[in-house]
Amino acid sequence: MGDAAGMRLIEAAMDGDVAAMAHAVKDGAPVEFQDPGGQTALFWAAMEGHSDALEWLLQRGAPVDAVNEGGQTALMGAAMR
Repeated sequence: MGDAAGMRLIEAAMDGDVAAMAHAVKDGAPVEFQDPGGQTALFWAAMEGHSDALEWLLQRGAPVDAVNEGGQTALMGAAMR
């Protein structure tokens, strides 16, 4: 269930849907969940420019120093945007 909820968290972060992110976390998704490429919800929210989602994740302790398989962090994702 954690992986399914985690992927819902990732998808919601990509869309900037804070309500859906909250439901995914309530259903067991950890805010530090990483997709198969190592991206976190924070990374995707940064890549897509969703400031509300970023703030929500940061308030819940999303790791800012998580690194994906390419060695990139959420800050690098924001810079790539």
